[in-house]
Amino acid sequence: MLRGAASAGAAGLAMTALAASPAFAASQHAHAAAPEADHVSEDIADGEAVVVHVRNFRSGEMDVYRGTKHVRVHDRALAARLAKASQ
Repeated sequence: MLRGAASAGAAGLAMTALAASPAFAASQHAHAAAPEADHVSEDIADGEAVVVHVRNFRSGEMDVYRGTKHVRVHDRALAARLAKASQ
């Protein structure tokens, strides 16, 4: 349990650092016009923490954590953008 929490915490720190990087900001801005980005659910508050753990960059398998919720997502394009932004 503690190992999983530590991993999630480290991933959160990594995503916080990544989100603050100019490369990630530019990447997000460039993709802001994508159709998927046009709609954000009303139940998501600005500034709410979302942690993404990329399990496998090649397959695009990611775990997304928000509050007490966990969802597994497969998105190769997003995983590739995250990998590029983290360089």
